[in-house]
Amino acid sequence: MENRRKRAFSIDPRIGLLLLLSANAVIFLQKTAMPGNVFILFLLSVLTICGCFRQAIIYGLIFIILAAAQKYFFPIAPVWVNFLFGIFCNYGRRMLPCFMAGVLLVRTNTMHRFVLAMRDLHLPQSIIIPISVSVRYFPAMKEEFVHLSEAMKLRRMSFAERVEGYIVPLMLSATNTAEELAQAAVTRGIENPRPKTSMDELKLVPGDIVIAVSGVVIAFFTIWADSLR
Repeated sequence: MENRRKRAFSIDPRIGLLLLLSANAVIFLQKTAMPGNVFILFLLSVLTICGCFRQAIIYGLIFIILAAAQKYFFPIAPVWVNFLFGIFCNYGRRMLPCFMAGVLLVRTNTMHRFVLAMRDLHLPQSIIIPISVSVRYFPAMKEEFVHLSEAMKLRRMSFAERVEGYIVPLMLSATNTAEELAQAAVTRGIENPRPKTSMDELKLVPGDIVIAVSGVVIAFFTIWADSLR
């Protein structure tokens, strides 16, 4: 089994969790948009270093569009436009660091390494089990969605038929998928309280330490500078 996915650089999952925690701190402690903007730029650079170029471009464009809309569009837009879309744009921009940190964690590590990191941090099984099942759940539902899309394209279904074709099968498979993932986790012995062993070994490299220190320092000083305003 590969220790890390084949990328230019993959961060340790423990460092990814630290960045996710730092992103949450920035979101909930910021008074203005400055800390969040700086942390977004930092995460964009980390995504690029880790070889996640597509994600870096997508989130960079989303950040530019939301920032431009808040600065140039909403001040001159009608009141009803601000009422309908202003809050969505504001909170979407605030939550962007969390989404980026989560994508960075998922794209640069396998689920096995993620669970191994949570065990290494001595998190209780009551936290590890739901997270491990839920993280596997969404990719499974995405795969189901892709299969439905391909089937409906072959049949050349209309838009109304496609809406029904998505909703009904996805609702039926949602429960079955959750049960199957839970049974698979139990079969693998995830509920066994005895210590687990693994062929993988988590090891911090200098790049991990640089990213972790940079993330914490940026989060701390941006929040501190924001509080002085």
